[in-house]
Amino acid sequence: MSEMEVISTPEDPLAVRIRTVAEGEHRRGRDEIIIENEVNIVAARAAGVELLHLVVSPKLIEQGLVQDVVGSTSVAVISDEVRAQAFQRSRVPDVFAIARLPEKKRFRAFAATTGDIVVLDGVDGPGNIGSIIRVATAFGAGGIVALNQHHNDIYRRGIVRATAGTMFALPIVAAKNAEFFRFCQATGTRIVTTSSHAREETFDEVVASPERLAIVLGSESRGCSPELNAAAALRCRIPMTPTVESLNVSAAASVLLFSRYRARSART
Repeated sequence: MSEMEVISTPEDPLAVRIRTVAEGEHRRGRDEIIIENEVNIVAARAAGVELLHLVVSPKLIEQGLVQDVVGSTSVAVISDEVRAQAFQRSRVPDVFAIARLPEKKRFRAFAATTGDIVVLDGVDGPGNIGSIIRVATAFGAGGIVALNQHHNDIYRRGIVRATAGTMFALPIVAAKNAEFFRFCQATGTRIVTTSSHAREETFDEVVASPERLAIVLGSESRGCSPELNAAAALRCRIPMTPTVESLNVSAAASVLLFSRYRARSART
């Protein structure tokens, strides 16, 4: 392990840097992100993400619990008080890294994959977005499209944390609707939107389709946008008892992507 810097005051330059990145108020103008927890840090390094600093609590150093994530990255030990101040408006991680923001992906990144494209159309909440990325990775999706999102916003702390190490496994493209429509037209990819008001019969049709699909998940309150619904080849509803009108968007993603994965596996 390399020699460790000690951050003991809020005025320390690295403490100020951590606080600025953690607050996220000027996120879109920065090229750095925070990656929390060992599983995410290890996954980021394996994916080639540049880790600039690893920052750990004194407790983890005492317990010898950071050996697997250090590598050649410079290490700093941050006091509990300074760490709490840096993350004053959110949960406080015991170990985290300051990393270089991954380069923006283009649609051509999907050429190396064959699975479905999962499209986020106004999906709310870091927990939902992170869970969908995790589910998409688990069930063989080819990539993620985040519609009308800034590239930097995709790598918010809460999203990365919720992916549980899968954030860097799939290509994630931030794009406008028009760019997404051009990609689908150029590649012959059919668009499928999800809706609690669609016909139930379409679920089986979507699951059985042997082709790559662009599966659109919308906001829990508003659903998929009118523009996406108008462009869709199919609107899909997950069959369920009438007692429940709809599922949480990440739960709906799990059902649909698992069903697609199982059907695809049965054909091979």
